[in-house]
Amino acid sequence: MNSFVRFAWVLAGSAALQAGLSAQTPGGAAATPPAPAAVSSIGIGPRIQFNTEDYNAGTNLAGDAIQYTFLVTNTGDEMLLLTNVKAGCGCTLVTGITPAPTTSGSGLVPGTSSTWTHEIAPGQVGVIPVQVNTGALRGQIDKLVTVTCNDRTRPIVNIHITGTIWVPIEILPAMAAFNLYPDATNLNSQVVKIFNRMDTPLILSEPKSSTNAFSVVLKTNVPGQEFELDISAALPSNLPPSLATTVIQGEISVKSSATNKNPLTVPVFESISPEITVFPSFIQLPLGTLTQPATSHVTIRNNLANITLTDPVVN
Repeated sequence: MNSFVRFAWVLAGSAALQAGLSAQTPGGAAATPPAPAAVSSIGIGPRIQFNTEDYNAGTNLAGDAIQYTFLVTNTGDEMLLLTNVKAGCGCTLVTGITPAPTTSGSGLVPGTSSTWTHEIAPGQVGVIPVQVNTGALRGQIDKLVTVTCNDRTRPIVNIHITGTIWVPIEILPAMAAFNLYPDATNLNSQVVKIFNRMDTPLILSEPKSSTNAFSVVLKTNVPGQEFELDISAALPSNLPPSLATTVIQGEISVKSSATNKNPLTVPVFESISPEITVFPSFIQLPLGTLTQPATSHVTIRNNLANITLTDPVVN
């Protein structure tokens, strides 16, 4: 057993001696340890990260603007550049923001207006303020904003504003339009429906027209919830002859029990074609002396059941 221990110590000493000899140069000086592997100087670059890429605005009253500010964080190690922020439709705007005023030696200095944050340093947060105008929107919406940046992994990011646009009282269609010919003998009618989206029943009074060119009758389909306006248009009895289209505009109004929609109004108009349409309505001759005959063509269209033209003359 003792011989085995002595043999182990001899082997250990021999290994140590070899390690010591290998750590020296032939001249006896200590050798320089090898340098560690070089670390790449290329970082991850700019990285774009949003607090959310799909903001749900819930239920909103039509006409009330939806406003939301998306927060943008640069999680990379280089400057993040937002080169473009573009809304997907005309009702969506990338709005301006006004930072809080600051105080200087001369007093309070107003904040400067800007749009989205164009440059975001590593670890910093920028903003993209968005506004959706809901006046012409109904039902479910999904509005898109496209963000272009210098993040090599995500150069284009689409962010969304979703939600529901609600109207307490909806009128469909929103207006009534009529096209009449001068020999029309019957009334032209259109139906406009009124839907109550509120929890409380809606009460409507008798409708009125702002001009006698239109007449209207109110009908109830579902008490307190759904109604109809049967709107008719007729030719005025004193319509003068004309070679141009005659347009008559008016409005149907209905008083309601809703405080925020009182009265309800429906724009109406009728377009009455002339008995005869002449195109062009005048002839333009060239300036100066005519060196050769000039020919012009005039189209005369009949808008009545029967018409006869005779004896064309030039004055």
